[in-house]
Amino acid sequence: MCLGETCGAISGAIIALGLMAYKVLEPRTEYEQKITCQAVTPYIRDLAYNFNFVFGSIHCAILKRDFEKTPAESDIYYRTKLGKDVCAKFVDFAVRKMVSWGEVSQEPGKRVPSGTPLLKLG
Repeated sequence: MCLGETCGAISGAIIALGLMAYKVLEPRTEYEQKITCQAVTPYIRDLAYNFNFVFGSIHCAILKRDFEKTPAESDIYYRTKLGKDVCAKFVDFAVRKMVSWGEVSQEPGKRVPSGTPLLKLG
C-alpha cells in the first residue's frame, strides 16, 4: 500500500545504512552519534540523487502515477502486480547501490566520490 511519501526502497536503504553505521562505528556518546549520522549523510544523498535521476522521483505517489487504475482495480493491482513488476526494480536499485559502496570501500587505492567518507560498509 502506497501512501505517496518516500519510496519504501529508499526508506529501507536509509534504515539499513544507519544500522550498518552504528554497528561499524559503535557510537557511545552523543557526539559520536552525531558524527555517525554525518558519516552516513553523503551515502543517503548519493542514493536519493541517483534514484531520482534514474526513476524521476523518490516519492511513491509520483513513481506509481503511470500505474493508476480505478479505485476498485487499484487495490487488486497493487497487491498482485506493482510489487512484483515495479517496486522490485526500486529495491534492486537501492540494494545494488549499497553493495557498490561496499565493493568500492574494499578496493585498495580506489577513491569513492568526493564528499563521501571512507566508511567501510562491507
